[in-house]
Amino acid sequence: MAITLNQIAEICGVSRGTVDRALHNKGNVRPAVAERIKAVAAEYGYIPNRAGLALSRASHPIRIGVIIISVQTPFMQIVLDAARREARRLAAFSVEVIFRLSPSLDPVEQVSMIEELVEQHHINALAITPLDCLLVETKINELIDQRGIPVVMFNTDLPNSHRLCYVGQENLSSGRTVAELLRLVTRESGTVVTISSSWMYHSAFRERLKGFKEELLTPDSSLQLREVMLPNDDSNVVYEHTLRLLQEVPDLTGIYAITPGYAGVCSALVDSGRAPDHAR
Repeated sequence: MAITLNQIAEICGVSRGTVDRALHNKGNVRPAVAERIKAVAAEYGYIPNRAGLALSRASHPIRIGVIIISVQTPFMQIVLDAARREARRLAAFSVEVIFRLSPSLDPVEQVSMIEELVEQHHINALAITPLDCLLVETKINELIDQRGIPVVMFNTDLPNSHRLCYVGQENLSSGRTVAELLRLVTRESGTVVTISSSWMYHSAFRERLKGFKEELLTPDSSLQLREVMLPNDDSNVVYEHTLRLLQEVPDLTGIYAITPGYAGVCSALVDSGRAPDHAR
């Protein structure tokens, strides 16, 4: 049977209330005492009473805001589905997760979403895929520094902000990995094309392209690189440009799509008969 709060209090020679404050980081406990309490709890395998925790939070529910960009892409749909599943689980513990979704890369819209979550929903924390823009970074730092709202960033990052942490891939390495794979599958011959949409406010796109070019364009490689920047990330626009490239570049051996509209590349390859057999 797991140890109880009363038993931890007895071992540490403190009150049950002190144990509760220490384990739930409520303050008013000397650091040395809190450290001792947590060590005892860990040693004896203390398991919080979830039902009791939910009841204690019922009068002060936690509200978490989640802002996701490029939500129309398959990858971000997977992220969104997982976040929604977790939100349903947390609802039993008086935690409300409020989602704001954006298919665009508009920093003014993103700042408006942040302000709405703070002013109207009074969020206690924020998880966000931030746009790489001083306007957004300033607003996020204001939340952290002036309001004490912790911010976690995922998939895209603002490393110079005051955010709590970043969860996601290392984008320079991601781009380098793609380049290494393309060098293998193309046998370092022909022309490789990068297709990207505007990455003015999207640091992940920019970093992936940088890492890709650094790894691909080495002195010992005979691969040629052609970069295509599209006016927007609509998959239909990407589709039409890919079909045109397949006609204009006879020695095309690889494509790196760094755009939310990458489904257009896949469709163009299938429709033109240029997709690998296993992808059809």
